[in-house]
Amino acid sequence: MSCFTRIDNMRSELTGSENQISDYIIDNIELAKTYTSVELATASGVSQSAIVKFCQKLGYKGYSEFRIAMNEAATKRAQRRYIHDQIGIEDSPETIMLKIAQNSKNAIDSTMDVNNPDVLREAADCLSSSSKIILLGIGASALVAMDFFHKLLKIDKHVIFDLSSHVQLASIATLKPDDVVFAVSYSGESKEIIVAAEQARRKGAKLISLTRYSKNTLVEISDINLYAIAEENTVRSSAIASRIAQLTIVDSLFIMMVLQNTEYAMQRIAESSDIVKAFKTGR
Repeated sequence: MSCFTRIDNMRSELTGSENQISDYIIDNIELAKTYTSVELATASGVSQSAIVKFCQKLGYKGYSEFRIAMNEAATKRAQRRYIHDQIGIEDSPETIMLKIAQNSKNAIDSTMDVNNPDVLREAADCLSSSSKIILLGIGASALVAMDFFHKLLKIDKHVIFDLSSHVQLASIATLKPDDVVFAVSYSGESKEIIVAAEQARRKGAKLISLTRYSKNTLVEISDINLYAIAEENTVRSSAIASRIAQLTIVDSLFIMMVLQNTEYAMQRIAESSDIVKAFKTGR
């Protein structure tokens, strides 16, 4: 995961001086990547100790490791600048497609990089062994939850989901300790999701979260944490890249669950496809 992505996803956790450092680096990466910690501190108007703390907060051992990350990020940015910048009103359809495709690819690559395969496997095992699965998600995250809902139905899992946040909250009342709640919230701070997740914990159910890569309320109360990484630009409200990143995790979990009981799952999927085909053909 690039240092730019880490900075973007941790903005809300950074102090004023740390955001000052971030702004300078992003706006002056070609200079910043050449600086010593003292030079970067002077250029960004903070103390050297602030630079060190900033690097450690981002997850680097120290400034030397962060400087390597800056150089790597600067190289990648230079290589794909023509399709990585924000979409402009004069962009051609071809350019728009290239930018969207690259942004989606970046989101998938970063999401793969930040998630521990063992944690992903643990989540899949937890979902497979559960008596019941309740999915939570509102807004754009609801579309991801709905996609997972359809997939889980095809492999005969007892799964509950509704687009209404009120119904989602009501479904929590039926939870038992051997059930699982899978909560999707990119921010990790959606009020409805947090309330439902807290109730799930009180019921003793297992809680799996899918959020952005940051410290957030949902991460803090979940048993298993999965992450989606996305660099959203002018169309952030449409959640284009974050949705692709979340779907990458959901699809991975689904395939892992299928592989745990391949013959049974494939038979159920085939039956589902046959029913749909019969409906379309009228046979």
